[in-house]
Amino acid sequence: MSEQGTPSRQRGMTPYKFALLAGVERSFEVEFDYFHVLTAPITDLMVRFDDGAQVNLYEGVGLRIYGSKFTLESATGQTVTVLAGFGHVFDGRATANVNVTATVAAGNTFNDGGDVVCVHAARTQLLAQDLLRTYALVKNSSSNTITVRIGNATVAAGSGNPLEPGETLPLATTAALYAWNPDPAVDVTINASSVQQV
Repeated sequence: MSEQGTPSRQRGMTPYKFALLAGVERSFEVEFDYFHVLTAPITDLMVRFDDGAQVNLYEGVGLRIYGSKFTLESATGQTVTVLAGFGHVFDGRATANVNVTATVAAGNTFNDGGDVVCVHAARTQLLAQDLLRTYALVKNSSSNTITVRIGNATVAAGSGNPLEPGETLPLATTAALYAWNPDPAVDVTINASSVQQV
C-alpha cells in the first residue's frame, strides 16, 4: 500500500482510446481517482462517472474524482483518448479566439508632387508602387479639355476611372498608378501621403 492507501499496482494513469459512434454510450469499468480528457477534437463529449449525471468535458480538462466506471458519449461521433487512474496530470495546452483591432493612423508625410505630362494616345506612369503610401490624389486640371483615365499598368481608352477636367480622384492604394490620355498632351497633378518608415 502507498502512503495514501492506494495499492502500488493501481498507481499511475492509463490511456483509453475509443472510437465513439454518434449517440452511442461506451463504458469502461476501472478504479480511478483522477480523470483526464487527453484528446477530443469535437466539443460534444459527454462523460458520466459511475451512475451520475452526464457532464460535458473538453479536450485538456482533468478532474479529481473517485469512481469505478466512466461512460463516454458523443452526439456526432469521434475518436477520443482519456486517462484514468490514480495520480494527476498537468496539461499546459491552451486555445484562444482573438479579435485584433487596429487603428490606421493618418500619413505623417505629404509629397507635394507636381504635374506629370500625359502624352497623346499613350499610357503614362503617375506614381510608382509605394508600400508606405496611405493615399494619393490625382487631379485633372480645370484648364484641360481632355478626360483622362486613371488605373493600373493596363489602363486604356475603355478601362480605368474617367477623370474629367477639374476633377480630383483620391485613391487609398500602394499600387503604381497610370493615366491614359486619348488626345493631345495634358498635365495631371499628383499628390501623395505616406507613413514614414521608422
